[in-house]
Amino acid sequence: MKKILFINTGGIYPYHISGAEETIDQFLKYLTFSQYECLSINCKENYWFSKRLCNRIVDTVEYVKDIYLKIFFNSKKFYNRYALDCIKKIQPDVIFTQLSGSLDVIKKSIAVGIPVILFMHSYDEKLLLKEIKIIMKDYIRDIKGIICISRFIYDSLPKTDQKNLTFVIH
Repeated sequence: MKKILFINTGGIYPYHISGAEETIDQFLKYLTFSQYECLSINCKENYWFSKRLCNRIVDTVEYVKDIYLKIFFNSKKFYNRYALDCIKKIQPDVIFTQLSGSLDVIKKSIAVGIPVILFMHSYDEKLLLKEIKIIMKDYIRDIKGIICISRFIYDSLPKTDQKNLTFVIH
């Protein structure tokens, strides 16, 4: 059974509920029912800030067993330090990510040979475009696919002649 790992610093249900995260949560549930083993590694620091509970940000990990396993790091610092160790233990066949804030983990994952598919969308266009430029410049040969949530994002990507890269505009 193929393992698909979703990583994200923005969180996922139950700690982050917005359009993209709800869609991704439903997508991972669908894949789980379609005979894939899905897992997610997330950070819930933004959740604590949104609830004005910043004093709860301690370096801990929480495991939530839903239809698929969700692993939550309490802080971005802790996530960036230990997510790769977690990824190595999981040994996914592919990593699926929104990229947002996960650039260091993605770079390290690529370095150890784990295929990556990027799901590109953002409300922070400057951050997204900055991360895209870094990925496209240094890691484009290693990215297996890019799913663009809009034509704007697709048009914002630097052009490439990489034959192994698949683009999908959602």
